[in-house]
Parts: sequence; C-alpha cells; structure tokens
Amino acid sequence: MSSLQKNSHKGTGTQSDFVSLRVFVSSWQKTATYDYSILYFSNKLSEGASRCE
Repeated sequence: MSSLQKNSHKGTGTQSDFVSLRVFVSSWQKTATYDYSILYFSNKLSEGASRCE
C-alpha cells in the first residue's frame, strides 16, 4: 500500500487528475442516462394518455 502511495506521489498529479476525470465522466453519464430515462418515460406516458382519449 505504501509503495502505491509513493508511486502516485512521484507523478505530477496526472494520475489523480485522471481518476477525478473518470469520476466526473461516470457521474455525467449517470446524470445523462437518468435525464434520458425521464424523457423517455414521460414521452411514453403522454403517448398512452393520448391513446386513451
């Protein structure tokens, strides 16, 4: 564990930047998927409502 920490400190912060970038991208993908599913289901609900009329 200590050797891993030493290696990460040797780098110029690129590894931590990369990790934070991955976290940011994954959180953005989750948000985008969440928004898309809301749009998708609201469209389906409006379709179903218009069919019932």
